[in-house]
Amino acid sequence: MGICCSCRNHNEIFVGGNELMLGDYAWYDANSGDKTHTVGQKKSNPWGLYDMHGNVWEWVQDIYHNNYSGAPEDGTSWESGGGSYRVLRGGGWYHGAGYSRSASRGYDSPGGSINRRGFRLLSVS
Repeated sequence: MGICCSCRNHNEIFVGGNELMLGDYAWYDANSGDKTHTVGQKKSNPWGLYDMHGNVWEWVQDIYHNNYSGAPEDGTSWESGGGSYRVLRGGGWYHGAGYSRSASRGYDSPGGSINRRGFRLLSVS
């Protein structure tokens, strides 16, 4: 998610770190109306991906660890060690702008269910 979210520009948000532009691309507490929104209502990132920041926290494949010591360096998912919690990324409609970034990371049990979380499906053709 991190590369797709930041578009490899080394900023926390692909809009160049400019929080003033975030509302054009993401739903967060200041503009969400306290609810989730259908994907694609905001602008896409430079790769044509929508809602990479905000709207819902994105479940990712990685198992949660307290730090990145021992993490894979090749970009693959970290699926060993740790506990049963999975990583959440990107912030959501109920959090402030500071959480709507690729480096924002939380965790929860895979069995958890709430309208603030989602996952991204990818189709390769």
